[in-house]
Amino acid sequence: MKFFRSIILFSTFYFLLSYIPAHAATLYVQSAQQVVYAGQTFVVDWFIDTQGEILNAVDLKLHFTPETLEATEASSGNSLVTLWVQQPVFSNADGTITLTGGVPAGFTGEHVPVVRTVFRAKSPGQARITMDEASQVLRNDGTGSPVQLVFQVVSFPVLDASLQPMVITSPTHPDQDDWSTTNRAVIRFEPAPGEKYSYSFSSNLDSIPDTVVDEIRPEYVYENLPDGIYYFKLNSLLNAESWQEAAVFRVQIDRTRPEILSPALVDDPAGSRSAKLLTFLSLDKTSGMLHNRIRVGTLGTWQITSQSYGRISRPFVGDTIAIEAIDRAGNTRRVILRYPGGIPLSQFLLVVLVLIIGGTAFYYHRRRKKIK
Repeated sequence: MKFFRSIILFSTFYFLLSYIPAHAATLYVQSAQQVVYAGQTFVVDWFIDTQGEILNAVDLKLHFTPETLEATEASSGNSLVTLWVQQPVFSNADGTITLTGGVPAGFTGEHVPVVRTVFRAKSPGQARITMDEASQVLRNDGTGSPVQLVFQVVSFPVLDASLQPMVITSPTHPDQDDWSTTNRAVIRFEPAPGEKYSYSFSSNLDSIPDTVVDEIRPEYVYENLPDGIYYFKLNSLLNAESWQEAAVFRVQIDRTRPEILSPALVDDPAGSRSAKLLTFLSLDKTSGMLHNRIRVGTLGTWQITSQSYGRISRPFVGDTIAIEAIDRAGNTRRVILRYPGGIPLSQFLLVVLVLIIGGTAFYYHRRRKKIK
């Protein structure tokens, strides 16, 4: 029975071509969801099988049916790609997801993670996800020669929400789309009278409930979970030999702060003497980056940016440049740089204090002269 269920999952969402042209890489997807109902959100992970080639760049444009699907997230959180020319972005108006990035040292393998997407099923109907023919991957051969990239259309039905047999809830992770720093998960569902169930809880997409009937409990508690996406999968017994998927619930955990790599203030290539160029790279390998914030000087205001660089003028007060990286779970990392030639806050305050004391002394000195 477990093998049968694996075949169902394979045929629904795990698409590999039966024939792969020579010297062609394969783009394929995986999802924990076997059946999709209107109103549900579900994760689709995208992978590349390099077919033995060593690649270093990927340029993807994906199309989805906007009538039945809505993209809610396109994240680089789980990606092997480290250098992004264009971070994954989506357009629900056009029904597209695009990204361009690379791995300077190159990559090879059968299961290379590229991007994680989240879709919401909008309405019943046939859903399709296709790859634009302009998409490509490049070899790590010094010249960036292209390698053919193949992908088989993903097509599946979105069923009416009224057909969903079971609803799963979680008081610790109530919204499946949210990333949480809580690593204790509590799962609950209301069993139907006389119904028998089997369940599994795992971060492994391929893990499925076995064919052994499980004891029904008021709630299922999982403690000290490492970072990742977990799936509580519930199957119900139809008859002596047949099981069906009753529901899938997603728990997303990220307790690790993002990284800020190689922060530096360098001379402006444009030749400006009044500004420096701020460069850094922010990464988060689990939930993905939400945004970066930059504050110039002690009294400056935080400016939100998705960029990892920008021109910075000398601070008026203080000599610090603060960089914050914030991931989708709210984890934050901050680094402080010193602006060359800037006046430290302590010196600025000392100058202000000297001016105040000097001004006060001058005032009283003049006043005494007038009294005399």
